[in-house]
Amino acid sequence: MNTQGNSTLMIEQIHERIRNYHPDKPPSVQDFPFAYQGKQTAQMVAFIWRWGDPSFVKNSQDRQKHEVARDLQHNYFLARDEQGRFSSQKLVDLFAANPRKWLENGRDSSGELAHEAEILVSVFGETRILDKTKYLSPIFTAEELGLGSFESVTHYRFFLDTNTFTGYLTDANTLYSEGIPRLGYHIAFPPCPQFGHLTLMPEDLDEWINNDDTRRLLPEKPFIPSSCS
Repeated sequence: MNTQGNSTLMIEQIHERIRNYHPDKPPSVQDFPFAYQGKQTAQMVAFIWRWGDPSFVKNSQDRQKHEVARDLQHNYFLARDEQGRFSSQKLVDLFAANPRKWLENGRDSSGELAHEAEILVSVFGETRILDKTKYLSPIFTAEELGLGSFESVTHYRFFLDTNTFTGYLTDANTLYSEGIPRLGYHIAFPPCPQFGHLTLMPEDLDEWINNDDTRRLLPEKPFIPSSCS
């Protein structure tokens, strides 16, 4: 069975349906925020793959991207609690940060979640973040993250799945002893495949990371993770 070929065909069909649904005016991220939450999350995973390896560092600009990628990987996506277990709290901070507001307020380094906002600007760039039609800022709402007064309502709980290239949701259930129903938001975070023409090249990651086309929800290469579908 040609799994790669079937996956590529399915992605092309999805993109074609999006183009037909919005033949004239490109959709805004606000039209279907769930899809763009997944796209922005997947682009951060691709950024980690692209710049996490120090062998790709050629100049000072690359060095800055490398440091951001390592920060994202170790301090957010792979963050651990005091018992050494995966903790999603730092991801929640990242998803709650509002880089557009941070930029508009003059990059206040002492502001709430300023470091997280700076990371997101490094990944997505100022131009895209300041465009309300192309970037969700913050990526998730306070209601979706269960923050503040929304803590006691059903919201997402984030997990990493290292065994899949496609993220997914699971039904709400009561986890542990918290007594609050949560929707399981499973982020695809598989090992990066060896770069090559049979899998993907660094340039493929660059194309996906920089893609701000609101008609494109999924990467065209099947070996780039997508979250959530």
